[in-house]
Amino acid sequence: MENKNVIINNQTTSYFELAISCLKSNATRGITIGQMRDQIKIIDLLEDSQNAIVRDISLTPSQLSIIIKSVEEMQWAVMDRNLVDFYDYIQGLK
Repeated sequence: MENKNVIINNQTTSYFELAISCLKSNATRGITIGQMRDQIKIIDLLEDSQNAIVRDISLTPSQLSIIIKSVEEMQWAVMDRNLVDFYDYIQGLK
């Protein structure tokens, strides 16, 4: 997964930040401990890579599926073409 920078609602963000946001917000809807563990592993990987300014990381198919599901279930407060592009991009990775 590439850590591409995008502008959404006049603010710069990245694909890693979008994925982290989706994973964290979906956790508030109620998840099992197993799901929580899986999501925390992905969040840690994305945050560590982001802090190291890594431009690209490899994700397993199961990790990618978790991110895709989180993005699909996210309730967005804005309508932005870059969000759709982000979703299409991660869908294309599987």
